[in-house]
Amino acid sequence: MASVRPDQAASPARRFDVFYDYLCPFVYRASVLLQNVRDSGERPIDVRWRYFSLIQVNSKDEGWTVWDAVDSEARGRLAFKAAEAARRQGGFDNFHMALLRARHEQRADIDDVAVGHDYLAQFGTYEHMWGIGRHVLGSQVYDYWADPWGRVHEHWADSDRLNLANGSNLVPAEEALTSQWGEAPPKKFIDHASP
Repeated sequence: MASVRPDQAASPARRFDVFYDYLCPFVYRASVLLQNVRDSGERPIDVRWRYFSLIQVNSKDEGWTVWDAVDSEARGRLAFKAAEAARRQGGFDNFHMALLRARHEQRADIDDVAVGHDYLAQFGTYEHMWGIGRHVLGSQVYDYWADPWGRVHEHWADSDRLNLANGSNLVPAEEALTSQWGEAPPKKFIDHASP
């Protein structure tokens, strides 16, 4: 982090909200510019990033929301959820920029669970618990990680839509932990109890 010039030290940070969608190239350009301003030390800034779904605002379906949509219709939502988890853990700025670079520099599909897996693996703060695979129940692609406090989180996408018409069934835990593809759950995952 750059140091602040003595004549700027006393000035308050300029605070503002920026509405973003990871799919928008203009958000990427603005993020790079704001990061450069912050790194220069010329002006103290305090940016509050607020999610704004371009898919939702441009939808022609009255009442449609990105939150109620199936994964294939809600591009960028998974990245947003991951960024919000990073915010709660104090790592939003780095994670936010990494997602933007992945999308706009590397042309990666940021809704792909494998992209998130690769990023978390390189970050080094989180312990990989289980995955990548596809659950039998729900059929979602999954990847489980433990945060620095020992809680396990499932990074997932592409789940079946289940509702009352599907009914409910009880299954043994052994069946619930099987995968359509992917490794069997390791002992550290099965024996783990989140705080």
